[in-house]
Amino acid sequence: MSKEESSSKKKLESQSLKLMGIFLGVFGIIMIVAVIFPENLEGKITNLITGLVLLGVGIGAFFKGKFSKS
Repeated sequence: MSKEESSSKKKLESQSLKLMGIFLGVFGIIMIVAVIFPENLEGKITNLITGLVLLGVGIGAFFKGKFSKS
C-alpha cells in the first residue's frame, strides 16, 4: 500500500468518525429533550441516561475523527 492510499484511507476514516459523531450527538440531544414526555420516573431516567451516553459517544467519535493524524 502506498503512502497516498494510506493517507486517503485515514482521511476517509476521519470523515466517517466525524459524521458518525454528529449523528450520535444529535440523536443524544433528541433523547435528552425526550425526557419531558414519559409520565413515570423510570422512563425519564432511561431517556436521560440513554441521551447522555449517546451524546458522550458522539462527542468522543467526533473529536477522535477531528484530531486524528491524517
